[in-house]
Amino acid sequence: MPDYQQGYNQYQQPPQYQQYQPQYQYQPQYQPAPSPSSQSNDSVSVGNWIISLIIMVIPIVGFVMLFVWAFGSSTPPAKANWAKAQLILILVAIILMVLTSLIFGVSYTEIIRYVENFS
Repeated sequence: MPDYQQGYNQYQQPPQYQQYQPQYQYQPQYQPAPSPSSQSNDSVSVGNWIISLIIMVIPIVGFVMLFVWAFGSSTPPAKANWAKAQLILILVAIILMVLTSLIFGVSYTEIIRYVENFS
């Protein structure tokens, strides 16, 4: 005969729960903020920017200096990024001028041919 009492007692006892303790696998490493003296070495002063902009208006010298500032090893990162951005903008401007010249050149030749047909 099956023992029903044993099964009943099994359900009468309160369940035993284990305390859940999360296991963290990654502990973030916090680094201290950089000191102001280390940031001042990478910054560019206002006077340096003014001199750079004055050099940029000199036709050939400004273009050559962009390459020196963009790819020079002693240039601060802010000025190097600025020079690279300027070179990219100059390249985009040249491409747009060439495309515009081609479009207007083809249009001009078509207009001339059209006008010559009526003469």
